[in-house]
Amino acid sequence: MIEHRYRPVNPIAAVGNPQRSAILVVGLIIACVTLNGCSSSAANNGLADLQLVETLRIGEEENADDIIFGGISGLIAVDGTGRIFVGEGQDPKVYVFAANGELLEVVGRQGEGPGEFNGLQEVHAGPGDSLYVFDYAFDRISVFEPESFDLAYTFRVSRDSLSNPSDLIGVVDTGLLFYYSVPFYLKPDHTEEGTQVLIVDWSGHPAAKPLTTLPSVETHIYPTQRGTLRSLAIPFARRPVLRMGPDQTVYAGWNESIDITITAADGSHRGSITLDREPVPVTRNEIEEWLAGKSAEYRKQVMDFGPHDTKPAYGTFLVDDLGRVWIRTTKDDMQKGVHWLVVDTESRIQAEVTVSPLVSLHVIRAGRAYAVDRTEGLELVVYDIVE
Repeated sequence: MIEHRYRPVNPIAAVGNPQRSAILVVGLIIACVTLNGCSSSAANNGLADLQLVETLRIGEEENADDIIFGGISGLIAVDGTGRIFVGEGQDPKVYVFAANGELLEVVGRQGEGPGEFNGLQEVHAGPGDSLYVFDYAFDRISVFEPESFDLAYTFRVSRDSLSNPSDLIGVVDTGLLFYYSVPFYLKPDHTEEGTQVLIVDWSGHPAAKPLTTLPSVETHIYPTQRGTLRSLAIPFARRPVLRMGPDQTVYAGWNESIDITITAADGSHRGSITLDREPVPVTRNEIEEWLAGKSAEYRKQVMDFGPHDTKPAYGTFLVDDLGRVWIRTTKDDMQKGVHWLVVDTESRIQAEVTVSPLVSLHVIRAGRAYAVDRTEGLELVVYDIVE
């Protein structure tokens, strides 16, 4: 049963095929090079000898589990017992796996009724290991029991004046941490504080005062011939990144620079993580790759707006249960891989890791990294973090 003190009512182990094994070995070699030798030279630079060693892989076509993922990015969570929750976006449901990869349960299905989904947005393991699922199509939270996975209750998340609930960041004792955003047509200037983190109570109502605020994602907004406003994605746009950390904290950053604030659920400031990094220039080829296949109107609007000369300081970040921030930099190389910095709460770089450009890390918890591998379809990969 759900522990009501938190609310009043309130993979299959895989060796992989030879190609994947080779990719993993190359990835580890790259990580060793990044750490300047993985032994004495890493220590000489004051960096931890950190490696990601694959232990599980779920969703391989050749496996007999009949699990083929269609859209799982951003829909991965892990509870206190190591169970893995994977939301499937294309055919809405949530898979529940044991820590060893065994399929335990499939929660929900497509539909509009209680316990059904139509637009999975976020999956989280809350206090007491209950499963929380946010469906953006209905602005609805569904909560499932931690053992039986029976539906415990649902409620709709209300809007906050002009802003809409966009993402569930996590669950705290007093409610749910939600990222609210103001629609571009109501507040077109991205420099305004258009993104807020609000605590939503157990009846679905947001608090009046935000825990933290950030600018909205950077877009080019222009009037159409019909007199309406249109929002256009721009190359290398700056955007907010919001994550829940340990001890019910929120880590928030605007990726123009590495300056991440840490705020407790009671609103108190817990610190910040800042790093000075050399800007990475945007090349003309990268702009052309972005514009490839786009319409002439799109190209004109982007070029009139003026693309950025430099990339954001980072693409995204994750927070592990030690409070360290794993920062995905924009210093990528399709041959060498994607570069991640592991930074402690004192803004000290603890380690540097490079993974395949087709592997996206999503959760870091209890000595494991959970990722999506796009090398062949979509597969969930679990790595042991060896330090």
